Amino acid sequence: MMVINSLCTFSVLLTRTQFSALRFAARNTDDAVLASSSSRHSYLLRDGVCHAPNLKVAPEKRKMPRVLWGIESCDGQAYEDMVNAQLETWAAGIPRENLIIVGGKYDDLHVGLAEELTLCSNEQNALACKEAVVLDRAVSRAKQVDADWLAVGQDDKYIWVTEVEKQLSKYDSTKPMVLSSFGCGKGWKHHPESNNGTLPFPKEWAEPGFSCNEVYMQGGMCGGPVYFMSRGAIDLLHREAQTTVDFLNEYLHNSNSSRGGESDIFTSCMLYKRAIPIINDEKMAGDSLSTEVSHNENPDPTRKGIQAFVADLSTKGRYGPRFTVHFSDVPKDFIAEYIRAFHKEWPAWQGDEE
Repeated sequence: MMVINSLCTFSVLLTRTQFSALRFAARNTDDAVLASSSSRHSYLLRDGVCHAPNLKVAPEKRKMPRVLWGIESCDGQAYEDMVNAQLETWAAGIPRENLIIVGGKYDDLHVGLAEELTLCSNEQNALACKEAVVLDRAVSRAKQVDADWLAVGQDDKYIWVTEVEKQLSKYDSTKPMVLSSFGCGKGWKHHPESNNGTLPFPKEWAEPGFSCNEVYMQGGMCGGPVYFMSRGAIDLLHREAQTTVDFLNEYLHNSNSSRGGESDIFTSCMLYKRAIPIINDEKMAGDSLSTEVSHNENPDPTRKGIQAFVADLSTKGRYGPRFTVHFSDVPKDFIAEYIRAFHKEWPAWQGDEE
């Protein structure tokens, strides 16, 4: 393992530029040790991705964590139906104060858990704004309920809560980290396959727009399947005495992207700025974390047809085991039925035990 400048021994704060430069310097090395400047914890940087072999909790010391569940939504019947389906299924046993719902009929404001309604619009381009509100509310809510983790998702998700909690119990939530799929937003010229940008794009390549230097050079979260933020990271989101308005302005202007639907990229830019590592854990990322369900594969879009389709998937084990389901390829009007079908036909699965 190569150690860059003995960073594990640093006890001074790094500037954003220094932190980014160190990540970039390690991009093409096999291994490197990187210190989170604000927390002084050590992380292993491999192929530009932060790994954390020292963040696990010994099996005998594990306990089920307290989790905040963020749901971003909108006004409109289809969105109300989706959130209602979530509240009646996977979120039914979760205390309301442990849910952070932003936007739409079920916004926290309507149950006295927020002081003012979000000013985010209903367009898909406002997803980053709503995610900023989720993160902002999580700062105070985590203190109120003594939460260990925040799960950030939207209204088009099904989650196996118990399995997520079991997996999160393996990590030390006091240390700053975000568990997520990783690699989105990275420009082609910064991929090793591009040979320093001298080779043309592959045919299937979709070049991302520029967001911030760190994400464009190193990559950011791929947050569609849900991502998980530790209490140690939540506590770093607000600068000292930072107000909600200041935080939202910083978050929304921290990325140069004009595509507000790419909330994971906006959040990634903020995480780099706060020196919060994104951990690409094999259990909590990619196909191991979530599955995408295609409505086009279902020949019968009725309620019975959807239940039969999901039951068939469950029997064949095609989509399991997973922690979440992302209905990204399902029309909004059908998602509530898919959520209920997964809850009925596939209420639980047994994850791998460590």
